[in-house]
Amino acid sequence: MSGIRNPIKAPPTVADLIGIVEDSVDLPVRRRADIASDFRCLSAMLGAQPSALHADCADLRRHLGAASPSGFRLSPTRWRNMTSSLNKALALAGIAVINGRPVRQKLSPPWSALRQRLHDRYDRFALTRFMGFCTARNIEPNGVSDELMRAFGEALTAAHVARPKQIVRDTVKTWNKAAATLSSWPAVRLSTTNNRADYALPLSAYPPSFGADVEAYLAHIAGRDLVESDIAQPAARATLKTRRQQILQLAAALVASARDASSITFLADLVDVEAAKIALNWLYVRNGRRKTGQLHNFALLLVILARHWVKAPEADVTALKALRRKLDPGKTGMTKKNRRRLLQFTDPRNVAKLLSLPSALVAQARRSERAGIADALKVQTALAIAIELTCPLRAKNLAGLDIERHIVRSRPGCDGVVHLVIAEGEVKNKAALEFELPADVVQILDLYLAQFRPRLIKAPSPFLFPAQDGGHKAPSGFGTQIDKVIFHETGLKMNAHLFRHLAAFLYLKARPGEYETVRLLLAHKSAATTVAFYCGLEQPAAFDRYDQVLDAYRRQSGASDAQQR
Repeated sequence: MSGIRNPIKAPPTVADLIGIVEDSVDLPVRRRADIASDFRCLSAMLGAQPSALHADCADLRRHLGAASPSGFRLSPTRWRNMTSSLNKALALAGIAVINGRPVRQKLSPPWSALRQRLHDRYDRFALTRFMGFCTARNIEPNGVSDELMRAFGEALTAAHVARPKQIVRDTVKTWNKAAATLSSWPAVRLSTTNNRADYALPLSAYPPSFGADVEAYLAHIAGRDLVESDIAQPAARATLKTRRQQILQLAAALVASARDASSITFLADLVDVEAAKIALNWLYVRNGRRKTGQLHNFALLLVILARHWVKAPEADVTALKALRRKLDPGKTGMTKKNRRRLLQFTDPRNVAKLLSLPSALVAQARRSERAGIADALKVQTALAIAIELTCPLRAKNLAGLDIERHIVRSRPGCDGVVHLVIAEGEVKNKAALEFELPADVVQILDLYLAQFRPRLIKAPSPFLFPAQDGGHKAPSGFGTQIDKVIFHETGLKMNAHLFRHLAAFLYLKARPGEYETVRLLLAHKSAATTVAFYCGLEQPAAFDRYDQVLDAYRRQSGASDAQQR
């Protein structure tokens, strides 16, 4: 590829890297010793001698990414120093390094001048890593091309940088935005790629009658005509969005199975028994021939459409019900993965680490001298964790919290009572939520709103956790942000939904059998749901009580033997 140098291959082992560092005359003696010490510490963490570890950038970074500093009792500063030492040693060995984060680095004069033309800090952040990539390969700004961007993506993937496709996409979008708005920017426009594995076709791909039928059905379940509608509860906005997507996916599955899109004229064409079999089988094969909840929901939707909208013959409804039963994954309750993760919290020290994390994150941010975006994100994460520990919300409700609608204060000022209130139409099971926030959570909330949230927004936004476009953060991305911070700071493996399971786990451990309290806490409509998910969580407590009974018998037996002697 023109203008791109192949990076020099790495020395064979970490021991060789240590030797290169120790022989370097460009580094102070103390710095050489520190880097060598960091590499020996890394080797000890991985349970191997430096001479037995391959000095491969991607491999070492993968090991670092899978570890937590707290898990090895290392301070965050020492952890950052280890990463810095790795990059420094690889650079001394002549190896081009892709940074895990787009940190500021020395750019060539042309790239440095180009970066200074970007007034938006998010744009500078998005392009810094790419500019460093080009600088390391002696590529000038006018040499940017789609081919170069593909090489950048391959380098990110090889270096095990998280979400390489998204990084490339954001880089391309930011580059094209600058090219369109800055007259002094290189005129090169880059091609964007869609990384999503969508297969659904738009409604416009089908006859107008199909689109009209879909819209009429969605309007019906939304209860827009209160006089004509026979539904008991109007569907929430999220449900309408899901139903639309499911219908388009079922239709696309038929098209992918060699059915012409023009032949799908009404929803009745989807609930035809033979068509339903074809569509569901295509989805089943696409999903790796696994019965999943998603596939079962497709089959359930076909039954609902056939019975309540199409008014299909009873024989067809019965046949579709049989298909639904056949595709039932048979799984209820908590997944094995989440049950295993809850075992972390049988250790009181792990519970204490998680409970103290929000205040620790806030303290770190307030001690920082720079007080930049990273510190604002740290306090944002602290607030999210504090809310989840107090009010175990679903990830979607957490990410979508609105400052005006969902945060209700008894009076202005810092000494009022603060409630978190979410209307029933915004909750998955239509059960309204209302929680009073404890004083320590309110303190973090007020600090975040006053000092840190303003650093994260470019334009007014009503959301507590704003995205760059003025909306709210995506639930999946926000969940990942929270999970990474928890793992980095505590070594605990969490996901956003595990907070709800953790609330039930901790309560039932202290109060075995009190499912009604857990039902109210998690806003389950049915106690059966609560029991299905959490029955059995008290088993360790049951064993503890049984051990206490055995100990009592042992003491009685010992006392009896002593009397007989």
